[in-house]
Amino acid sequence: MDYHHKYIKYKTKYMNLKNKQSGGGYLQDFMLLSDDFENHGYIPKKYAYNANFPPTLKWYHPPEDTNSFVLIMTDIDAPTFTHWMVWNISRDIKIMTKNDYIQYGWQIGYNSFGKRLYAGPSPPKGQTHTYLFTLYALSDMIHVDININREDLLKTIEPLVLGKSVLAGRFASS
Repeated sequence: MDYHHKYIKYKTKYMNLKNKQSGGGYLQDFMLLSDDFENHGYIPKKYAYNANFPPTLKWYHPPEDTNSFVLIMTDIDAPTFTHWMVWNISRDIKIMTKNDYIQYGWQIGYNSFGKRLYAGPSPPKGQTHTYLFTLYALSDMIHVDININREDLLKTIEPLVLGKSVLAGRFASS
C-alpha cells in the first residue's frame, strides 16, 4: 500500500472523532506545524529514537473554548506503536520546544518502549515509516493515570474533543 493510502486508512480509523458536545457534529480543525519539517516531509535524523527530544511544534487557531490539549505521536506503519503521549497542555501554550513538556509539568504517558518521554522515529533498517503528531483541543483538563494506553486515552478524551490537527512526517532508517 502506498504512503497516501496508508495515511487515509489510518486517518479514517483513528482520527474521525465526532464532537459530542455539539451534538455529534464534525470537529473544528486547526493548524499544527513544525519549524523542523514540512507536513508529509521527512523528519530530520536529529529527532530519531536515539536523540529523544522532539521537533518544535506550533499550533494556530484552536477552537475558542479550548481549555487543554493532548498530543499523541504514532507510527502508522506500526499502528499499535505509540511514540509519545502528553496531556493537560495548557490552553495558553501555542508552541512546544525541546523539553517544554518536562519544564511545564504536563502529564506524560508511557510510550510503547515503556518510557515516559518522547521516543523519536525508529523504523526497521531500510524502511521508511510515517509518523503522525495529532494534537487534540479539549474542553477541559483530564484526570487519568500515567499508565493509560493510547486507546483508552482516546476513549477518555472523545467526549471532550473540540478539534484536532495532524502533522505527518516520514522517516527513513539507514
